[in-house]
Amino acid sequence: MRLTTRLVAFLLFLFFAPLLHAQGITEGTPLRPVTRTFAITNARVVQAPGQVLERGTVVVRDGIIESVGANVLAPHDAEIIEGDSLTVYAGFIDAFSHVGVTQVEEDEEDIDDPGNPTNDRAGIMPQRDVRTMLDPSGGSIKDLRNIGFTVAHVVPEGRMLPGKGVAILLREPQRFEDAQGVVLTGSLSLYAQFERSEGVYPGTPMGIMAKMRDLFIEARRRRTSVNRYYSDPEGRARPAYDPVLVALQEALDANLPMYFRVENTNEAFRALNITEELELPMVLVGLPWSTPLTNRLADRRITAIAPLALPDTVAADTTALAIPVATPSPGASVSIQQRRARSHRDLENERAALRAQRAAAVGRYESNAATLQDAEIPFAFSTYEVKTGDIRENLRRMITAGLNADDALAALTTSPAELLGLGMLGTVEEGKMANLVLTDGDYFEEDTNVLLVFVEGVKYEIEEEEELEGADPDAVVDPAGTWAFSVATPDGEVEGTFTITGSGTSLTGTIRTDETRDLESVTLEGNVLNFSFTQPEMGSVRVSGVIDGDSFSGTATVGSLGSFSITATRRPN
Repeated sequence: MRLTTRLVAFLLFLFFAPLLHAQGITEGTPLRPVTRTFAITNARVVQAPGQVLERGTVVVRDGIIESVGANVLAPHDAEIIEGDSLTVYAGFIDAFSHVGVTQVEEDEEDIDDPGNPTNDRAGIMPQRDVRTMLDPSGGSIKDLRNIGFTVAHVVPEGRMLPGKGVAILLREPQRFEDAQGVVLTGSLSLYAQFERSEGVYPGTPMGIMAKMRDLFIEARRRRTSVNRYYSDPEGRARPAYDPVLVALQEALDANLPMYFRVENTNEAFRALNITEELELPMVLVGLPWSTPLTNRLADRRITAIAPLALPDTVAADTTALAIPVATPSPGASVSIQQRRARSHRDLENERAALRAQRAAAVGRYESNAATLQDAEIPFAFSTYEVKTGDIRENLRRMITAGLNADDALAALTTSPAELLGLGMLGTVEEGKMANLVLTDGDYFEEDTNVLLVFVEGVKYEIEEEEELEGADPDAVVDPAGTWAFSVATPDGEVEGTFTITGSGTSLTGTIRTDETRDLESVTLEGNVLNFSFTQPEMGSVRVSGVIDGDSFSGTATVGSLGSFSITATRRPN
């Protein structure tokens, strides 16, 4: 958007020019960072799961927790945060995510030999580093931070072997930082999944397993050749450098565990089989129902990353779980395993059995974390493919289904910190990084609000979002199409178009003013459409509005510059 190009320049001049002039600083000279000290006094401090200081003070200085205790005094130079009615937690850690990662367009062109495609065309890119794909200005980072997440283990998007993951801080880059300023670690993981490339080999799960086997066998062979060459090069040809095989060698040397994302138990068994055969260290990601695998996971001491995404709840007559649910007509079958309505008289039994089956499936997903807990399998939580607004409610559903609240907190804090080797995170202790969440009650209670979040000592106040007029979570609307919009700003009207494609939870789009940009985090909740995009002059722009037929109205929030009214009209096809 040209929105506020002059306004941004004016604000930058207004705030920073006097400071630069007073200090005699010329353009390009980094400013010395200002020390920030905070004292959260008389708060309830959850130092770790099950370890609570009922009344204490937490002092933060320069991004580190300086002291914690019941008798700690606030330093004279600290900003005081009265914590009499507050609870302090360690910042939450997302164990597996795409948050803040830009999607790189994949090669899908037809090739002459689909049985022998290039590695890129086949989705085999383990050498890719997610640090080259970061865009921390996106609205998805802010959304996660607003509910208490402060660090995420992020991986590239892609197919079979998308690349390597790192841990990032969920904050915007500070002054004089680029996107790399939020990176917390080097490579932590090698990401794998059963995601095929269209129209080329390997195009099936069995093909992916076979290809993975070939790749790692070749990586082992190359490692042996390289070692022989450098120990005794005489008479040997130097092995050619292959970035794919070199990346896979890191996993072979146990430096990088393979984070294998699966969608069901069949994929989980296949992932366990191939990693066991290849003797690869593995973390199992995304399994929604773990009961059939608990013994296998326990035997191999594999850590699971449980999805925070859950299916919608289903209202079911629980008596339908005991078949039959009603007296059927002679010869009718209404069992869950075999349903066949032979006449209209059996339809209600059929519906009841279907509702019962769906309710049972939802129940298995809701109790998945409790199953891991009972089997003593270490696990952490992932925000992969979950709407941020559903996360806290889904946690409450898991607790209702049997997950202990302390274990839920551990899966958000201490467990991912241990899994990812982030010893400076996960607890509220002296010397740890100042990643904190401040709430006005127990985090897992429905009426509790997140008030403040600290990320490496940077304080973020969480403002309660105003409900949009006309918002209806139960409305059914179609957002697809091209919309001509207008934004009212102090700098005048800004006009352009945005285009939404897809349906349901698979929405994408673009926005065009002076040039076309991709939309990020496109979601539809009832009749409320949300999306964000990045504008170089301003960072992240977040748009939220209500769809009423072919009309759209809401707000466009431009970072710290505030919110502006936006209206749009859908163009005819």
